[in-house]
Amino acid sequence: MKNSKEKKQTAVLTFLQMIKCIIYYRFKNIRLPKIYDKKEEVQMVEKGTDDTDREEIPKLIWIYWHEQQIPFFIQRIIAHNKKILPGYDFRILNQVTVKDYLPEISFKQKLKIAHKADIIRLELLYQYGGIWLDATVILKENLAWLEELSALQKYDLIAYYRERSTIDRANPVVETWFLASPPKTAFMKAWADEFGKIKDIGYQYYEELRQRADYDIVKQKVERPAYLMLNLAQQIASRAAGMNAYLKKSEDSALFIQEYFGWDNYAINYALTQLKKPLAHLPLIKLTSGDRLLVDMMYKLGALTKKSLLGEIVYGC
Repeated sequence: MKNSKEKKQTAVLTFLQMIKCIIYYRFKNIRLPKIYDKKEEVQMVEKGTDDTDREEIPKLIWIYWHEQQIPFFIQRIIAHNKKILPGYDFRILNQVTVKDYLPEISFKQKLKIAHKADIIRLELLYQYGGIWLDATVILKENLAWLEELSALQKYDLIAYYRERSTIDRANPVVETWFLASPPKTAFMKAWADEFGKIKDIGYQYYEELRQRADYDIVKQKVERPAYLMLNLAQQIASRAAGMNAYLKKSEDSALFIQEYFGWDNYAINYALTQLKKPLAHLPLIKLTSGDRLLVDMMYKLGALTKKSLLGEIVYGC
């Protein structure tokens, strides 16, 4: 926990970053394309079994926020997504309520919250199926496309993949912030079992990954593999158990704004908080911690443009 002095220093730093962001990028007059015309590239992986007993993906949204008190901005994202998906059951869990669905889950080793959430998402999807949605994913349209794919009862996983992390296009690196799966698939069981080793051996798991003869193959171009071990576990599981997957390219939609600005956090913050209705037809956006760095400060000081992308989320426009 930060003490009062650290909080004050953080607030001052954030304020200065906000001023820099607004003045500098307003002067540069940065803009996004007026029309989003990207067609999302799709990779279909068909290495699993033709399981005739595969169920449809239930209309169930799983969201996890470790603390019981959810920050205001995250609450607004969740409220927005509920409006986009009125027919879905949203189950928003924390470190206490997760036990209602995974009563036997336990962690023998001290793990970062992010890695606990990684385990939780896999075990929930294996047991119950549904859609795991990170709390920082903003939906801009419904999931009719996913429902049509689900009705085919063909896929173990419907998700997004990261082009820049992928070398082997037959085995795309799956993003983990949006995962849709029927319950009880062999692939999800294999993924949960593989990554679940971390519950018992902690971060020794990464050292074991590094000792594998195929480490470079499963790592591909994943950046920060010590943190993104879940992605490496996915590569191991999909090769071992097989996987039928429908994967959209994340850089074509969810990460389009970040890619457009070359991952410049200030430019991204400016575009999301100051530009009026940028890219109205973008289907969804995945925010990183850097992308939402300034939104709370801007909201508190009245500097958040109401008709901006994040302004519409916060003000419920």
